[in-house]
Amino acid sequence: MSSKPTIAILGATGSIGTQCLDILRQYPDHFHLQLITANQKVDALLRIAKKLHVPTIAFHDETVSIPMDIEKEVIIGRNNIVEFFQKHSIHTVVFGSSGVEDYDILLNIYPYVKRICIASKEIIVMAGSTGLLDTIQNTTQLLPVDSEHAAVYQLMERCPREYIHKVYLTASGGPFYSQSSNLSAIKWDQITPEMALKHPTWKMGKKVTIDSATMANKGIELLEARALFSLSPTQLGVVIHPQSIVHAMIESIDGVVYSQNSWPDMRLPIAFALFYPDRNVINIGKPEPFFSNPSSLTFHAVEADHIPTLASAYWALQENTYSPIVYLAADEVAVDAFLHSQISFLQIAKVIQEALHRYTYESIDVLHPVEQYKKLQKKIRSELISN
Repeated sequence: MSSKPTIAILGATGSIGTQCLDILRQYPDHFHLQLITANQKVDALLRIAKKLHVPTIAFHDETVSIPMDIEKEVIIGRNNIVEFFQKHSIHTVVFGSSGVEDYDILLNIYPYVKRICIASKEIIVMAGSTGLLDTIQNTTQLLPVDSEHAAVYQLMERCPREYIHKVYLTASGGPFYSQSSNLSAIKWDQITPEMALKHPTWKMGKKVTIDSATMANKGIELLEARALFSLSPTQLGVVIHPQSIVHAMIESIDGVVYSQNSWPDMRLPIAFALFYPDRNVINIGKPEPFFSNPSSLTFHAVEADHIPTLASAYWALQENTYSPIVYLAADEVAVDAFLHSQISFLQIAKVIQEALHRYTYESIDVLHPVEQYKKLQKKIRSELISN
């Protein structure tokens, strides 16, 4: 039995998962990689398992077709993935998947692991709304992997909650809002999916890239910050910072501003979560310090009322506990509709706003909120998209 801490990566073939694996390759003697999962990417997962000698692989999708000659332990379905954690001693689990689908896994495995490194904004927001997040944080070490929230986590170690005046999340602004001096020249009603998918800084999946273009990603991150750090809406702000070097700032009550700065590379917040409270050298291929040209760092104030997705996020923060879930559901449906040319770019924000005012949760099934979430999405799709 290895003395190294065991680790499992959920969503090993995605962006977060592959970057996590890169860190493990840099430190092969630090962890024992016990389990990797994917939704349906059989060949990609098998290649990883073979190369890194991972004994167990799993697929979230129960309909996936698996070759008969796999020389690995194979697990199919979320329930069986949960059972694996209940039977094995796993120290660290990385939630690299996006969306809310793996909420049930989080709900059922957190008592069995020592550390949870979580990248999914959606799961954090949902867990915050159901109260699960508070329960986990009281019993298990939970570290955010989202770059902004990893930054806030680190800054709050320097500036405790009682001294915080305001927390600022930085936003790249995506392909449109990063051009703050030229917003009036943008033909918003003519923006195509191809245009919105051209992010100037980050390489991400389609959904989160569109969210960056509409600034809904920052709206979701405001909801995420509230859930993670128990901050009030008035303590949360957004600043556009196109270079994505400064990931978050905290203004203390005495006017001092603390910032967390690094290259825009997700391997850095992932490494912070994996090695916490220690730090290790991470090779991200950047030989020069980012302050070699400090004059290139720029910041633009954000008027939330002028950005519809942010305005809706602040509205959700101040409404009932479950409004953030409505925000998530509406945004996901609207982005999918935009990518399939069913609605315009501008209509994404309108769908979110309309959903927040039309749909409310009087209660939520803490044990099975994903089912309610999907039912809500069907309503939004039929009532706000199809019409």
